[in-house]
Amino acid sequence: MTELEKSIAHSKHRLGYTIDLDNPQSLSEKVIWRKHFCRNPLMPVTTDKVKAKHYLSNLIGTDYLIPTLLATDNPDEIDFDSLPDNYIIKPNHTSGHWHIVTQGKADRKEIIKKCKAWLKRCYGKDKFEWHYSLIKPQIIIEPLLLDDRGKMPLDYKFQVLNGKWEWCYVSTPRNKGFNIHGNYDTNWIKMAMYGRMGPCKHFVPKPKNLDLMVELAELLAEPFDYLRVDMYLIDDRLYMGELTHFPSSGFFGFSPISFDFEAGKKLISYHR
Repeated sequence: MTELEKSIAHSKHRLGYTIDLDNPQSLSEKVIWRKHFCRNPLMPVTTDKVKAKHYLSNLIGTDYLIPTLLATDNPDEIDFDSLPDNYIIKPNHTSGHWHIVTQGKADRKEIIKKCKAWLKRCYGKDKFEWHYSLIKPQIIIEPLLLDDRGKMPLDYKFQVLNGKWEWCYVSTPRNKGFNIHGNYDTNWIKMAMYGRMGPCKHFVPKPKNLDLMVELAELLAEPFDYLRVDMYLIDDRLYMGELTHFPSSGFFGFSPISFDFEAGKKLISYHR
């Protein structure tokens, strides 16, 4: 079975319908099509957590970037004594992997072991996300973003289609237990649509920096027909997160399914 055939075979279970990549109509179909056929050379650069910062600094400066404490391909050279009490360690070439240290409580041997395992991982191959294989594996360490109460910030994930943001998914990533999540339209009205996390009764107020966030998201999405731009707010200060080309590997799992096709109509071009 080819990579394409595997995606089609899995689609019924993951989306509720069988995708048609000969004539893609839904957002999921178009993003999956891009994953298999689009080879924009900027995708590996903007996905690489190390190179993406250089890319972003050239476009928007350094004011919105989370500082890098260390980037290395040799975990044994991590100088734990020089790090702050709170920080996050993650690989630059994967998604969904991290290790958080708070109050200086770091199991150094376990962290080094985990980092070495990350570096050996060939991420994205089973999902057919080709761009990860072009990223040189490294470990990146950043200060852990915390507000004045010591809590981690909300994650604002702007969905930009053909240069215009269409909705924003808000969540509390990496937190254990309680999780706020939800989707908001361009008028910051909470949408009835939801994804794999299911519906959420909580409401997130409109951020004061929304106009700036939208301006940056649309600027960064200009070279792409689709891009998810993640941002954080700490006491009204804005920080850039990740740039993602194939969220959920294209298998969004929207409910209702009709939203998938409504959003797909807005992604007019899907081959860049």
